[in-house]
Amino acid sequence: MSTSKKTPKATEDLQAALQSLIAQGRKEGMIRASDLATHLEAMDLSAEKIEKIYDKFEAMNIKIVSAE
Repeated sequence: MSTSKKTPKATEDLQAALQSLIAQGRKEGMIRASDLATHLEAMDLSAEKIEKIYDKFEAMNIKIVSAE
């Protein structure tokens, strides 16, 4: 029987990646949507968790912008 729960290492990696994105966003005042999407795809998160991440950036006044 397999479980869908993430291992402690996967959880640590997720937290580290999010902290890196937050640091980048705070420094620049924004984060590129393509950078965020790349990280989120690699994390294999549910739609609910992804929405919470976007909400977290919004609460921190970090804009998510598309590169043109």
